[in-house]
Amino acid sequence: MSLGTVIETHTQKVREKGITFEKFLKKYEGQHCEWVNGRVIQLSPIHDLHEDICVWLKGILAAYVRNKRLGRVVGDPYLFKLSHHLPARCPDIAFNRTATLSRMSGNFFDGCPDLAIEIISPDSRRRDRVTKLREYEQAGVLEYWIIDPHNKKIEFYVRNDQGKFERVLVGGNEIYQCTVIEEFWIKPEWLWQNPLPNEYNVARELGQIP
Repeated sequence: MSLGTVIETHTQKVREKGITFEKFLKKYEGQHCEWVNGRVIQLSPIHDLHEDICVWLKGILAAYVRNKRLGRVVGDPYLFKLSHHLPARCPDIAFNRTATLSRMSGNFFDGCPDLAIEIISPDSRRRDRVTKLREYEQAGVLEYWIIDPHNKKIEFYVRNDQGKFERVLVGGNEIYQCTVIEEFWIKPEWLWQNPLPNEYNVARELGQIP
């Protein structure tokens, strides 16, 4: 067991131990939980700032992906069984390309997302930046975003030729070009605006609306 996992099970509420993934799926379907080494981890309630950004960004991504027929965007509590030796996680937002969607069942995806996005909560800082980063890298996630709304920071990680995550540095006024979703880009500054940008205006900037 990794150090990250040990720390996580001490800072998160463990609802049950020694449960198989199959039993977990049946008993906890649709609940705000993850499965880690036979433990059912109850995730903490979501802060309103976290929820606002999550709903907004998921909507922007889902509309873009749907219009271009590139795949599918899902979010928590939809589960990804990252691999046979890794946990089942529910990223705040996740994208999979059309070619991988055959691995999606009614209540979980057998494998990892192509793009995973986590929005940091006060208790998830280490889990998102250390534990999940390592797990997503091992599982084969192609791109990982970590959004910290309280500190107004976003980190972008892209898988390199050696199968390791490399951080892509983006200035505050620059755009970030997604490597997984074709021609999709984002301005990090959008995420810190209050209120968040109008979805129609964002879609127009992305070229979806004339």
